[in-house]
Amino acid sequence: MTLQEIVAMFLYTLAHHQKNRSIGNLFLRSGETVSRQFNLCLRAILKLHEHLLHKPIAISDECEDERWQPFKFLGAVDGTYINVRVTSQERGKYRTRKGTIAMNVLGACAPNMEFIYVLPGWEGSAHDVRVFRNALSRPNGLRVPRGNYYLVDAGYTNCDGFLAPYRGQRYHLKEWTDKQPESAEEYFNMKHARLYMMGEEGSNRGRGKNKRFWTFEEDTVLIKYLHELSLDPKWKSESGFKSGYMNKLEEMIKYVLPNCGLKADPHIESRIKHWTEKYSAMAEMLSASGFGWDSDKKMLQVEKTVFDEWAKAHKKAKGLYGVPFPHYETLAEIYAKDKATGEVSESFVGAIDNMNVEIANQSMTIQSDEDDDANELVASLHNTSKTFGKIFEDINANLGTMANSWSKAEEREQKMDDEVNKVLEEVMKLDGVSPSESLEVATILMAE
Repeated sequence: MTLQEIVAMFLYTLAHHQKNRSIGNLFLRSGETVSRQFNLCLRAILKLHEHLLHKPIAISDECEDERWQPFKFLGAVDGTYINVRVTSQERGKYRTRKGTIAMNVLGACAPNMEFIYVLPGWEGSAHDVRVFRNALSRPNGLRVPRGNYYLVDAGYTNCDGFLAPYRGQRYHLKEWTDKQPESAEEYFNMKHARLYMMGEEGSNRGRGKNKRFWTFEEDTVLIKYLHELSLDPKWKSESGFKSGYMNKLEEMIKYVLPNCGLKADPHIESRIKHWTEKYSAMAEMLSASGFGWDSDKKMLQVEKTVFDEWAKAHKKAKGLYGVPFPHYETLAEIYAKDKATGEVSESFVGAIDNMNVEIANQSMTIQSDEDDDANELVASLHNTSKTFGKIFEDINANLGTMANSWSKAEEREQKMDDEVNKVLEEVMKLDGVSPSESLEVATILMAE
């Protein structure tokens, strides 16, 4: 097999994402041959990384390009997700916060869009900072020449060799539309953002080049159709929206706004994330004391001082004061039941206090139940005694009647016996009458 054929199979596999069998059929080679030659070519390419990667060079003082003059930097560092196929057992580790199966690849890019350093292989669930620390700790990892630095976003630490923007200040380019910096920190962030976006476009993440401004009509149509899909069990279940719902939104929006050019990825995905963050920040404020909602003006009702104190600890609430939020109620119908409230969360101390209260309440309930049972028993015995007393009175009355009856019966029997004896004595005085005949004669006479 020639070198040209090996390289051709290698490039064709990567460029067209072809499987081993397809390449074998195309080049009339066995699957084993294709696999073996692909790995040999891949190993050779990896050995050339020192020649293929760009050497970091800082912006010189003689640079006349005004875009680079404020910063003497080497490039920009950030992470990007690259979709991969893994076994079902490993999907949990590779699932990103957006639900895709991908690996988190860290890259350092020079101002001319060439890569300086690449670290692939980390699972998609790993945070960018964790991958970043791993790149710095590796023997052949990312190195920063002394006196130089890379630009990083606010998600990374501002430290020696890496320059991050000021936190809590305006940063993204869309925030500077028709506005001017009001402080030195905001001016620094504006310059930092412009350079960072340029350097970051070398990666596949696409941050910056896919930015667009949404009109009020586009937002209204998006949230309207998002609400419709949330009511359709075909697209939303108890666990959230189902796969492919953003593509469905793209079709629905395109039918109403055919020339908008909105795509599921990255436009609709990014905008939904924006609105969910705004909704969560507003809902969290409305659940706290001192905040209210004006349903007529579709605005937050709160004192400015109260809001400023809240915004110091809740950065995502920034920009919601005094600004209408016309989509809040619709977003609440979509996400309210899926939003975490933390109502059942508790610390160790809180758990102990709650258990003590429950035990005290349980003791009071048991004591109350015991008192109720005792009262019921006393009442029952009282009623029973009344019933038995009446029964005993009836029995006594009946026994008296029976005794009188028995006494009279005995008197009659005694009187009868006396009369029989008198008759018997008179009969026995007769001559020629035996005792038995005398008794029979006396009986007949008493019966008559």
